[in-house]
Amino acid sequence: MSIRGVLVPMLAERFQDRGLQLGEPPDPIAVFPGIHHEVGEIRISDSQTSADLAVGNIVYDHFFNPYDEERGTDKAVEGIANDVVRFLDELFADRLLMWRSVDGRTRGWRERGEAGHLAPLVIDDREYLTYLWSGPLGVWRATPVILARGSIQDDREYEIVVHRVHNDGPDRLQVSDRDALKRIAEEYERKRASGQAPR
Repeated sequence: MSIRGVLVPMLAERFQDRGLQLGEPPDPIAVFPGIHHEVGEIRISDSQTSADLAVGNIVYDHFFNPYDEERGTDKAVEGIANDVVRFLDELFADRLLMWRSVDGRTRGWRERGEAGHLAPLVIDDREYLTYLWSGPLGVWRATPVILARGSIQDDREYEIVVHRVHNDGPDRLQVSDRDALKRIAEEYERKRASGQAPR
């Protein structure tokens, strides 16, 4: 059983109103046209042991079965197909946040969850272009968001702040921003020490 043989009927049934275009390997087996030119189309390829999915030039991911003993089996293929369909369900409902760094070095996606997250799951202070399926959201960068909020939400943000405060390179912070981030980091350290800060 091939990934294409299982996935294509599922896509055709589930997403018939999305303009699905079908193909044969090595070309994409399925293409969904984009609804916003900055996001682009969805391309799904059958790589025999994985389904490779790209959303424009923003996201590229592999859906595969992680269990070696199941690789290539009907069970693995069905699991991959179900994972792709779930991803598309979330994407089309704008429940996935996608991002790519302005410098082109980093990209990814996350589920937005009940909170409707709009922050990329990154551990650096690069500028990121952020997107939903319906269109772009704008540029996101950790330190301006943290400075505007006046607090750190978790250990990931704390590590970004500590790195920026101690960065003496050419892109170092202005003194006022560095001092403000130091105070924010110290407050987070106090909360963490007292067990009040999330990790």
